[in-house]
Amino acid sequence: MVKFFVVNAGCIRRGRHQNGKYMFFGEGVHVYPSPYITVDHHDVRLTEGAILHGTKAIITVTQGFVGLAMDRGQPVLLPPGLHQWDSPTIECWPKMPKASFYAVKS
Repeated sequence: MVKFFVVNAGCIRRGRHQNGKYMFFGEGVHVYPSPYITVDHHDVRLTEGAILHGTKAIITVTQGFVGLAMDRGQPVLLPPGLHQWDSPTIECWPKMPKASFYAVKS
């Protein structure tokens, strides 16, 4: 089964392989000739503060703020800008609604 989809400009779309691998698809036209891949039906705007998908994350820290994430119990400071990583060791903090991420006014 071939999957064909279009991701709008300024957006990404989440996907996952049956082997457990998490994927992000960037803007543009995508064709995947694999029955083992599932793709979300909606795009996610890159302007959202934190986009988490399994082991992958895309974090946007706005100007004037510093981002804070935790990796293996160690704090990770994120300067303003766009950050991405693929790490199974980044943990969500218990009372955060969507992400293990805080933005603190500098």
